[in-house]
Amino acid sequence: MGVVQGGSGAVVAIIGCGNMGSSILQGIQKSKIEGNRCQSSDEVKVTKVLATTSTQASNERLRSAFSAMGQDLFVSCGSNVEVMREADVVVLGCKPHMIQGVLQGKGVREALKDKLVISILAGTPVDLLRQYLQGESAASREMIKNTCIVRAIPNIGAQVNASMTLVEETSMPESFAKVVSWIFGQVGRVKYVPPSQFEVATSLITASIAVTSVLVDGLLDGAVAEGLKRSEALEIAAQGLQATARLLLEERDCRPGTILERMCSPRGVTIQTVLTAEGGNLRKVGAEAVINGTQHLQKMSRSA
Repeated sequence: MGVVQGGSGAVVAIIGCGNMGSSILQGIQKSKIEGNRCQSSDEVKVTKVLATTSTQASNERLRSAFSAMGQDLFVSCGSNVEVMREADVVVLGCKPHMIQGVLQGKGVREALKDKLVISILAGTPVDLLRQYLQGESAASREMIKNTCIVRAIPNIGAQVNASMTLVEETSMPESFAKVVSWIFGQVGRVKYVPPSQFEVATSLITASIAVTSVLVDGLLDGAVAEGLKRSEALEIAAQGLQATARLLLEERDCRPGTILERMCSPRGVTIQTVLTAEGGNLRKVGAEAVINGTQHLQKMSRSA
């Protein structure tokens, strides 16, 4: 797929452009406006973005949201095959229960031949997607043998360019890997994960956001009970979370225990708050949340 690197650039299509697809679309469009900003390689160039929706109402919302972001955004309602034909890279963003119908649509197999296909569908293994796409005949399997299907899971952080997108490691051409990294680099960080660890990594990033949100809500309750306005408490707590994240990501060899050791002075407020949290088995709850989430994802994959 030489068009992805150099030349006239690549055309990216997002099939089923819902909330997550819209965040990815926004990241790509912003990068194009800013001069094709690239996280991993300045060789990657996206010149056009296409998107499809399943309903006219979604189509109109998407058009309205991106009306000020350039004339080269094309949004279609239900014209999946036509859009796939024009694209070099296809992102599957529809609801998981719809994907079989999408991939088994007339002309889809031919449209995706030799292309890079990126799935952002939760709980949907690559093997299942390939099974839907290839059909049962030897000829159909031969047709898509060079179609590269990659699984990637961004998260809600993509809305503010702060996603940790997990990409399942697979054998693919270097040019495809650069495109995958570039696309998700527009909405945050990218982490390649072995297939055997993909479910636990997904559970971890999910819990890091969702379970932490539950904890923060409890912290806000305590702050309100002691006299702070909830809006003020939220601002303070959110900045504390940002400080924690930056220390862990940016400071060399910094670990959660490192932060605790630095903050917990004798007879101080920090050690009192930590002991209270530990008394409520907060550490155990966090571990069990990740374990149970991982096992749930594994069951989903087996039953898909």
